[in-house]
Amino acid sequence: MSEASATDSPAPPNPSPTLDDFRQCGWKSVANGKVNGSELFHAFNSASHSATAAGQHGHARALTILADVSGMMLVPDNAQVPFRALMSFGDRRSALPEDFTSEQVDILAQFVAEVDHPFLQARIADVVWLLKRPRDPKFAHTAIDAYSKFPISKESWHHHETGKALGRALRLAGMLKAKDRVDAIKTLVLTAFDKASIGDGFLAIWIARLLEEHGIARKEAGRIATHLDSLAQEFMASGNEHQAMEYSDAASGWYRKAGQNQNSTVMLVRVADALEKQAAARTGSAPATPSIVFRNSQREVMKPPFFKRRRNRYRSRAARRRRTS
Repeated sequence: MSEASATDSPAPPNPSPTLDDFRQCGWKSVANGKVNGSELFHAFNSASHSATAAGQHGHARALTILADVSGMMLVPDNAQVPFRALMSFGDRRSALPEDFTSEQVDILAQFVAEVDHPFLQARIADVVWLLKRPRDPKFAHTAIDAYSKFPISKESWHHHETGKALGRALRLAGMLKAKDRVDAIKTLVLTAFDKASIGDGFLAIWIARLLEEHGIARKEAGRIATHLDSLAQEFMASGNEHQAMEYSDAASGWYRKAGQNQNSTVMLVRVADALEKQAAARTGSAPATPSIVFRNSQREVMKPPFFKRRRNRYRSRAARRRRTS
């Protein structure tokens, strides 16, 4: 790989490892239990150092390449430059796609079909799709299918990089005009969305945001809004006002997409009401009666600057709380 790697490569840079080096380097045991790029990057780098110490230089080179493939940061919103360096220090950095040689890419193209680790298979296939010329759609399809196997849960959305994986899968499927795969991912995430409860924290909002960003659930807007609204009410009943407001805000947007403007306004009023109560709690003054709050808020909430200011202040406070929690 590039001399600008953020870590000194434990194996000589040449010659490239063979397909047998990849098969026999022990990658399965190294990858076992590792669920994201950072974990795989460090595990493969450590294994590469051990292989070098044992005189197994071909294995070490294969493991170093797997570390570099795994360690790049996925940027799913950027179709043209979907990977960033994991680390950068001055003029030194970790691997980027342009660091792989055509020979290495050809070997990875042969190896990827033998990989059954979803993250690693998705990443190898994605890199091959990006770099191999002429491009072969089968590698993009392999990446899409592997990304779609990532678990969907509150814990996995960020730690396993599931949100980014599904975003990249949808981006690839859109580029290929692979409607069957877009529909399959949509069904997958909507099923997870429907099952989401208040015990899943912000998972339903994250899923709804993914669907919104890719514009693939317009027909389901009412269904999405109703579930977000229901969760908002459950959060409010449980005393979790912060998440109740977040869910009400999200529900408002989806009700609007569904053409249910009155319900959208009710969600905004709910947030304004909660903000009013928070302000009263801080100042020690008695809040207005609910009917007055509803009536006044409903008039004012139709004026975009009012609600945007209130909502932006709320979101800024929420972001600060999340950063410090």
